[in-house]
Parts: sequence; C-alpha cells; structure tokens
Amino acid sequence: MKKTIIGLFLTALAGTAFVSCDMDLVKPGVMPTDIPLSLEDIGKFRTHVYNNFRGLTNGSYISNSDLQMDQFNGVEGNGYRGGQFALGQIVPTNSGVTGAYNGCYGVMANINFTLQQIDQFKANGKYSASELQLARRYEAEMRFMRGYFYWYLLDHFAWQYDGTNGDQPNSGLVIVDSYDNSPDFNRDKYHGRSTLNQSITEIQNDLQAAYDIFVELNGGLGGCEPNSISVNACTCLALQARLALYMGQYELAKGYAEKLINTKNYRLCSYKNYPVMWSDDESSELIYVAGANSEEYSLLGSIYTAYNVANSQNVDYLPSEDCLWYYDESSDVRYKSFFLQGTAVVAGKGYTVMKFNKFPGNNKLWGNVGTNGYKNKSKPFRLSETYLILAEACAMLPAQDVRGANDALNAIRSVRIQGFTPEDDYTGQDLIDEVRLERTRELIGEGFRMSDLRRWHLGFTRNGSYSPNPAFETCFLAGGLSVVYQVDDYRYVWPIPENETDVNPKMVQNPGYKK
Repeated sequence: MKKTIIGLFLTALAGTAFVSCDMDLVKPGVMPTDIPLSLEDIGKFRTHVYNNFRGLTNGSYISNSDLQMDQFNGVEGNGYRGGQFALGQIVPTNSGVTGAYNGCYGVMANINFTLQQIDQFKANGKYSASELQLARRYEAEMRFMRGYFYWYLLDHFAWQYDGTNGDQPNSGLVIVDSYDNSPDFNRDKYHGRSTLNQSITEIQNDLQAAYDIFVELNGGLGGCEPNSISVNACTCLALQARLALYMGQYELAKGYAEKLINTKNYRLCSYKNYPVMWSDDESSELIYVAGANSEEYSLLGSIYTAYNVANSQNVDYLPSEDCLWYYDESSDVRYKSFFLQGTAVVAGKGYTVMKFNKFPGNNKLWGNVGTNGYKNKSKPFRLSETYLILAEACAMLPAQDVRGANDALNAIRSVRIQGFTPEDDYTGQDLIDEVRLERTRELIGEGFRMSDLRRWHLGFTRNGSYSPNPAFETCFLAGGLSVVYQVDDYRYVWPIPENETDVNPKMVQNPGYKK
C-alpha cells in the first residue's frame, strides 16, 4: 500500500472532513510524533475522526454499492451520474472505488496517530483522574473507529468469508495499526494483504477493546442512549453483531444482537413516528446519529441526490417495480416513508412516477441556506437492523431457532405494518425467505444490498417493467436493464485501486480484475 500519512495541522482540523460529495477526502502530509500533544489537542484529532466517520456513513459512500445492485433503474438523461456502478463497470480506476479505499486508509493514519498520542499522554503520568478517564474514553472511541473503517474496507474490498477461506493468502486487507511518519518511501517496506482471518481478528480486537473500556468507564451499559452523537458500548455491540453475521457465525451474531436488544436502552420506532425519524433524524431506535448542525450543512453528504436532482423534476434513478412490490401500499408505513409520487421529466415530457424519498432532508439543518439541499444526519446503527440480524442468525442456525426468528420478525412488522397480526409458523426455507424479504424492505438504500446478495449467494437481473406508469418503461436506460450478476459474481467485491497495485509490488488484486 502506498504510504499516505495524514498529518493535519491542528489549526486546520475543523475545516477538513470525510465529505461524501468529495472523494478526495484528506490531504497528505507528515505529523511529527516526538512532540506529545495535550489532551485538548488530542480531542481535536478525535473531532476530525468523527467528521470523517460522518462522511463515510453518508452520501455516495453508501449509495454507490446500492446503485450497483438490483433495486434501482437508471433513467435516460441522467448524465451518467453513478453510471459506472449502475452499469456494472466496476474497474480499478473507478473514482468511487479509489476514493473510498484511499480515504479509509488515510483516516486510519490519523486514528493510529491519535492512539499513539493517547498512549504517550497516559505514559506521561502527569494527569488528573478526570483527564485519564477522558483519555481512555478517547482511546475507546478511536479503537471503535478503526474497527469501523476496517469493517467498511472488509465489506467492500475483501473476499466474502465462507468459513473455509479464512487463511487464504491475500484474501483480506492491508493491516496498518501504527503510525509511521518516516519520509522513507522504500517500496520494500510496503505492506501486503493479510488473510481474511487476520483482518477479521484485527476488527474484533478493536471492537472488544473499545467495548471493554466503555463498560468499565460507565460501570456497565448505562451510558447508551438513543440518538447518541458519540459511539459507546452499544455501538460496539451493533457492529460486532453485523460482523458476526457477515462471517456466518450465527450463534455469535445472535448473542450480540440479543445482548443489545435486552439492554432496553432502545425501542423500535412506532408506526406514527417512523416517517419523522427519516426527516428529523431522531428516534427511540437510533443507536448512533452523526452530529451535525446548520453551520456544517455544506460538509454533509446527501443520499437523496444519488437518485434525484435536488429541487428539480429530473430524476437519475427510480426504484424498480420489484422494489415497490415489497410493500403493502395501504398498510406498510415504509411505503409512505420511502417513496413519493411525483413528476419525472425526461426529454421534455412529464411522467407520474414513484421517487425514492427515504432521505428527504432535515429542515432543521438548513440554517442560512434557506432551501432544501436534501441532506440528513447519517444513522448507521438502528435497532431495527439488530432485530434483523437476530432474525437471520436464528433462521440460519443448524438447528433453526424458529421461535427466535419469528419473534424478531414480528417485532419489526408489528410497528411497521398497520393492523399486523403476529405469525409464528414460518419454518425452513420459508422462514429464511421471510427474513430476507423483511431485511430488504427495512434497509433499502442504506448500503447493505451488495453485502446481502453476496452473503446469500444470489445473483440478479433487473426488471424494466413499471406498473405505476407503463409509459415510462421506455425511459429506463437499456444498458442498465441489461446488467446481470451471476451467483458469486466477482463484482460483488470491489477491486483494489490501480494506483495501489501500481506502486505496491506486494499488492495482489482481487479475483476477476486485471492488475
């Protein structure tokens, strides 16, 4: 991996962020390590990392992989926005791929630097009890952040773990867990890729270390509250459950999910309040919400504008007919929350269509902007996902936990579907199919689809039919409708960027791509 050291002068920290609309995330530089930072300055680096986390969980970093899949169809005249992903043109020079990869490693250099500074601060011994407690909280936050950034890379750039390939050489990530400010760019010192097991262990160790510190500092899980703008022990549990599901370690995933649910710190959003959660970015089920205010509006990413042109009747992508059929239009609150009937203008002609409106913009963030830029705070961890992890883990156990899976499904459906009558008789493949359907309904547009189809070993073709307005069928991009993914298609894993394989002789490209 090319050695990119992210050293930002402290006076500039507030002005730099992992911004979703700008794939060039951070500027390279060198930060000296022989001058220990004060706790106040360490806190500034912490804020910078949180800003980058906010960016990674919003905008194109979320929408690119969804455009690549089967739930949205491109519209004529969309200017090729998102086109490489939507048309299946996943190549090592793709700017979205390169930006995500390089950006994550750049931020992790800052995280490693911050962790090193925290260690120096603690070793100094010149601190009060309250300062030590704050330093340890910063340490826990940075360990979680490093785990999350590695998780994002694992989920996009590493092989899908299947229980047999964990020790396959070059199947995982480049692991860098220390900061090096040496100006020596000797290619022999570059890192190669680890195995999947090594990469997963790195993430697990960071998350467990963060969890243990949080629990110790708070005397348990009492420090977890809905809508938290700081990560905590419950955020760790949420990501641990997600990682275990990815690995197919269903008993472990079930345990993490149950532990989080049983804290009773969160409750699923009610039917009435569900639409408000997406507009106001507040809810009893939000485990973490990225902090943001009106002064930071220009730094926020937008998922809405990946599909629609802001304040215009032009659209780039529409939910497919199959996608709309997931929901009961009259009783499922998600249909009313995620889709909006409106006019789409194509080649000067207007058509009535159903637009994707899950991220409608938070008007409390507009500030002096005065108009809707369709920007929301990111919500990367919700209790509903945890219930879905529990449901899938129970359904996939060798001895299927039928009651556990059905109970988790019923918990979600009872607050999403008006007049829902709980069911408990799904078993076998029917149960698995219902779990997958509910996960697809709930998490559409939140960046999970590529990971899900890869984990489920499913391919797809796109459906160009459009019953909401059959006349619009001719407006879908033919090239997009022709995209087909086979089971275990190599494009379910993104390529290592060309600029990495060109400079690093130890870097091995993912299968299916040319180096």
